[in-house]
Amino acid sequence: MPLRPRCRQFGRLPKLTTPLRSINFKRTTPGAVTPLTDFRYRPGGYLHDVLDRQHPAAKVQRQELAQLLPHGKTHSLFLRMVPQALLQRPQNIWPDPPFHYDTKGTERQAKMSFVKVVSIKGIHKSAVIRNRISYRLKTALSMIVIRGADVKLNKKGQEEIVFNENEAGRHWIMPNWTYIAAPTLEVYRMPYTELVPALRQLLLRVNSHAAFAERNWMLRPKASDSPPQSQTNEKGPRTLKEAKKNTLTANKPSTKAPASSTPKIQTKKKGRSAVKSELSSS
Repeated sequence: MPLRPRCRQFGRLPKLTTPLRSINFKRTTPGAVTPLTDFRYRPGGYLHDVLDRQHPAAKVQRQELAQLLPHGKTHSLFLRMVPQALLQRPQNIWPDPPFHYDTKGTERQAKMSFVKVVSIKGIHKSAVIRNRISYRLKTALSMIVIRGADVKLNKKGQEEIVFNENEAGRHWIMPNWTYIAAPTLEVYRMPYTELVPALRQLLLRVNSHAAFAERNWMLRPKASDSPPQSQTNEKGPRTLKEAKKNTLTANKPSTKAPASSTPKIQTKKKGRSAVKSELSSS
């Protein structure tokens, strides 16, 4: 494993003039993100046990939700945003009483719900490398939000990280949303001059998509007004044979004769005594 490149500019940072000084990533995610990270393996159905069932996106199926939620991808990083109302409610609350989740933060500290999908199978078996990838992502996020970090060319034509406090601020973090990052092993070897601009582009893309989604959700009815099809009393076909049988019966022409519009005249049968009297009189 080659040594990861270091960024010397992070060792001599200028003094901050803005009140925002740090980002807190702890105790900011009030639910589980597991059902929202495996859309490929669980394509159908609805989300269950979400924190807020009244959210407009709670009535959307899982396969459609994978396309509607804000997401972006580069060659080394995948980033998705999920509203915290769709997080899964934990079955076993720990500790008791549970933690108090505050997403507002303070004047000097911003809070960001940030979850990393760093697995042994997807990244590396070494826990040191996986932890270092998580640390590098948090460092790049902090430099972008607090100091407005960006990459530009210097006089020698080399890329270097520059800081612009006018671009720094809380507008990089959308409140009441959870950021889910799925990096690759390339992030471990990637220099910050490549990681910072890639992360900036992803944040701009997903944040604009999330703001657009929030404006559309405000115009939609609540999930309780129109429950999903699985919660209604109507039952559809369970198997493919039942579906084919229903279509055949619906398309099969009816063999019954059409009813005539003229009313039928009902006649009574004559008995033996009435027939004999008629013959004797004739």
